[in-house]
Amino acid sequence: MGANTVILPNTKIGDYAVIGAGSVVSRDIPPASVAWGNPAKVRYTLDEFMQKHRQLSKTSHVYDRSYGFKQGVNEVKKKQMYRDLEKEMGYIAY
Repeated sequence: MGANTVILPNTKIGDYAVIGAGSVVSRDIPPASVAWGNPAKVRYTLDEFMQKHRQLSKTSHVYDRSYGFKQGVNEVKKKQMYRDLEKEMGYIAY
């Protein structure tokens, strides 16, 4: 469940479903699916979503866990990461 998600009454979210931040869930979301938006719509199965990101992680920037939240990334690393991610996405590997 992403931050600031609103779930309206009488809606069901299936097991292992992922809901994107800021979404408004106004209808049932099936198990093992990925949904986001206002209203939230199913965009992928969980398997499709994971496969997509496995492929993207092979061609995107991947950072070690020292870049994670609360790790105190120094200014040099932070500036390099900002430059790297200016036009594409990246991942932090845990």
